[in-house]
Amino acid sequence: MQVPQPLKQLSYVVLAAILFTGCTGKPTLFRAFADGTMAWWSLSLYEDKTFDMHLGASDCAGTYAAKGDTIWLAYSHAPVPGDAPKGILVDRALGIVVGLQVDSLSGALVEDRGMWMQIQEDRLSDK
Repeated sequence: MQVPQPLKQLSYVVLAAILFTGCTGKPTLFRAFADGTMAWWSLSLYEDKTFDMHLGASDCAGTYAAKGDTIWLAYSHAPVPGDAPKGILVDRALGIVVGLQVDSLSGALVEDRGMWMQIQEDRLSDK
């Protein structure tokens, strides 16, 4: 029996909510999520300046520093450091976050519009 598409999508949302809220028990300031066709991504920033991020098949963690619309990430664990974003650009007008990568040719920090997530919760400006 094949699961109807709306029910399948709802199950992904429920799974994401459980992962966002149930894994750490830490107060969350910011959450973002993307459900891609091949994998899903999530980012959670906590009041204690730590973060958890899921990128496809890998999990990352560490600390962050928020400076305006940019969130700088310092990894304590990044399975694929070259692929993990160096930072996140928060576009509140569009309600998304975009990954920031280092360009391999110029070394400049560039937006990776292929790596984006929808903002689910944003209380960063409260702190």
